[in-house]
Amino acid sequence: MALTADVAAELVGLGKGQPDRYLLLSRGGLRQLVDALGSLELSPDRLMRYEDKAQKYTIDLQAGLQQLNGVQVEQLVRFREPAGGEAARRTRQQQVISGLQQQLAQPTHLARLPDLVRQLRSGVETNLSEAEVLSLLAATLGQSKPIRFASLPLEPPAEPAQALRQLKREATLPLWPSP
Repeated sequence: MALTADVAAELVGLGKGQPDRYLLLSRGGLRQLVDALGSLELSPDRLMRYEDKAQKYTIDLQAGLQQLNGVQVEQLVRFREPAGGEAARRTRQQQVISGLQQQLAQPTHLARLPDLVRQLRSGVETNLSEAEVLSLLAATLGQSKPIRFASLPLEPPAEPAQALRQLKREATLPLWPSP
């Protein structure tokens, strides 16, 4: 987490020691959250099939509007098709985040937020207190504007299997406006 925080701070122009708080929702935590909410209504844009025998992992989702359980939502956010690549996966991940925001903002779920936060502790890695998590949730769910997503302008990989990429030289810092 410390390395990720340092890289994020450098990329977006934060001061030394920032960000000082973090929250990481694991895939297991995502499954737990969706299942605790009952399901999540989403509309996969296409048929998604994939099998990885080494990981013993299968993705099998139909296209169209449907109620997805936690395992299916995980499949949706993990699916990476050759044609759409990482950009299509990010779009689906953003749809899931927006869907979770809408679902959590429903009055029946708002009353359950403290219990949900406690229930999800095993699937979350954070240095935030329970009160801070609830405060952030309240601020996020109380907004009338949808969550805004942004991507970093990265150089293409130098080699086909290269995992890390550099920020494009023409990118200016900070990349996001100050609040």
